[in-house]
Amino acid sequence: MNTHGTECRIDLGTDLRIVFSADGVDLSGPEKGLETVTGLENLRQALLLRLFTDQGELSGIGHPGYGSRLSACLPDGPLEERDRELLRRSLRRTLLQDDRVAEVREILINPVPDQSKKLSIQAAVCAVSGNELSLEVDIHA
Repeated sequence: MNTHGTECRIDLGTDLRIVFSADGVDLSGPEKGLETVTGLENLRQALLLRLFTDQGELSGIGHPGYGSRLSACLPDGPLEERDRELLRRSLRRTLLQDDRVAEVREILINPVPDQSKKLSIQAAVCAVSGNELSLEVDIHA
């Protein structure tokens, strides 16, 4: 609600839908044609893209600060508590780069059972619209 007692709607944007797979990312499939995502789904997609892009990777097109330092923070060996904290800080900083994120409430990082080089990341994010969003992603260490 705003100060006048009416609901305040915040636009979280619209973009082309991207399909995430083991082979990478691509636009939505050819059988369906191009699709869009709006609102919280758009924000989720944008945050995942930011996490999967190495910071500096888009410097050539004028976005040197876009992306994450996630790959630089991944441990070479077993996941220790100091590694988790370094990853949490890097993830929080990356997620907060998006102006549509008001708060990062929680970040959990755990090894994936039976897959020694894989980490499971779960994050609880509050959007500026007041909606909560959960992100879940597995990454290779």
